[in-house]
Formats: sequence, C-alpha cells, structure tokens
Amino acid sequence: MVEDYSYHSNKVRRHVKRDYFNKSYNNPYFERQTESKPKFNTKLYVRILLIVFLIYLILYSDLFKIKIIEVQGTDMINPEEIQALAKEKMSGRIWLVFPRSNLLFFKKSNLEKEINGKYLLDKLEIEKGWRRVTIRVEEKAAYLIYNNLKAQYFLDSTGAITKEMSADDISKYSQKFPTAYVMQDVVVGDKPVSARFVNFILELNKALDTAGVKVKNYESGGVDQVNVVSPDGWRAYFSLNISMSQSIENLTAILSQKLKGKKFEYIDLRNGDKVYYK
Repeated sequence: MVEDYSYHSNKVRRHVKRDYFNKSYNNPYFERQTESKPKFNTKLYVRILLIVFLIYLILYSDLFKIKIIEVQGTDMINPEEIQALAKEKMSGRIWLVFPRSNLLFFKKSNLEKEINGKYLLDKLEIEKGWRRVTIRVEEKAAYLIYNNLKAQYFLDSTGAITKEMSADDISKYSQKFPTAYVMQDVVVGDKPVSARFVNFILELNKALDTAGVKVKNYESGGVDQVNVVSPDGWRAYFSLNISMSQSIENLTAILSQKLKGKKFEYIDLRNGDKVYYK
C-alpha cells in the first residue's frame, strides 16, 4: 500500500497496489469436476454369470436331455425300429442352437407324423416325462403278406397296407401268413385290395389246407379273381363270385381223377360246374 501526501488535499490518500498475476479466478458457484475412475460393477457381473449358467443348464446340460425312449404295446413291430425313428427325430439342433433331444424343445407332433408314415396303427400315444419319452402303440392285426416284387408288406382285414416288412419280419412271418402277389406300387396306408379279397384268401387258405392241397402263394388275377399257385408250379383260378365250397370240390375231384400223376399248367374254376384245365 502506498500513502499519498499531495498538496491538493490535506487528507492522506491511500493507494492499494493490486497484483493481477497471482489472482485466483475460481467460481465459487461451480465445483470443479474431477475425473472419476470406472468402478467394477459386481452385481452386473453376477447377473451375467447367472444368465450364462442358466442357459447352459437348460440347453446343454443333461438336466433336460431325453435319456430313455420306451416303446410299449408292440407285437409284430420291432420296438427298436420305433426307437430308431425317435432318435433320428431327436438328433441335430433347431436353428443350429436348440438341441432337439432337449425335453423342452422336443415336439411330439413331428415324431407322431414320422411313426404314422411308416406304420398304420389303431392307436398312437406319445408321453413326455422327466428325461424320458414313452411311446404307446396299438397295432392293426395283420392277415396277409402283400408282395409286389419290390417289397413285402402286411395287410390288415380291410386290405390296407400297415407296415413294410423288414428282413427280420420276412424270416419270422413268411410261413405264418398267406402271401398275395399284386403288381402295384404302394405306401403305408394304401388299400390296394378290398376287404372281400383278403377274407376270400383267408377262407380259401383254410379250405385248401383241410382238403390237403398245398399252396405256395396267391395272386390277384384281376377283378374278382384269385389265383392259387402250387409248389409244383400249376395254378388254379378262383372267382370271388362262385361258391368256394363248389370250387374246392371241383378242384379236389379233378386232381384226384383226371390230372392225377400228370403235369399241367392251370385249372380254371371260375365257371361253376364247368372246369377247364391245360
């Protein structure tokens, strides 16, 4: 501070010397923003780990994986065939992410469609349980074997194809059921022959067995006609519209009399009492 004793005034004037170089210009109304270091968010980290763990637990662990496929009610169908179909439908992933073998993503409708496409059943039920799938079936009874020289199938009483026969089926049942050769391509569910055709062959097979006539197989000879093929190679032509008992009587008579010990090609029994042979 400097005192001034100037002559202009008797008063002492004081001059304050200001320092403009060491002044502080902080605004008292605004606090300085200090840079804060990022803090580790423990809660967020735990939540992410929990979500990842739940995804693994649900999708990829064995907790929801189908381990057991049980098939019940089969008779002529090999249960391993149905199990193989189920395993095939459970293989792979949906959208390359969700495993089909996971109980939460397994669709019963897809397996039902696959099974019904291969077998004609009276009943099919699929039940999901804890890490298991139970498949219950009721088969249609088989009565004939249908052979079209490409494959062999089981026929039910209505003439419908119930199942394509496997090699194991052929070895087991080829001697148990009569075989009918019909040159027509079929798939499971088709009805290439009528119920009348099936019933006629079943009754004819019993009647010929009772009469002591050996049969190799049967053929469809056209509309309302069934051909019997003997182990010796000759054929007997039957009509569905002619009395079976009359036809059997005519057949046994001609075999025991006119054609006994002879070779012949066929016997035509489609005209009642008029029997033709060659």
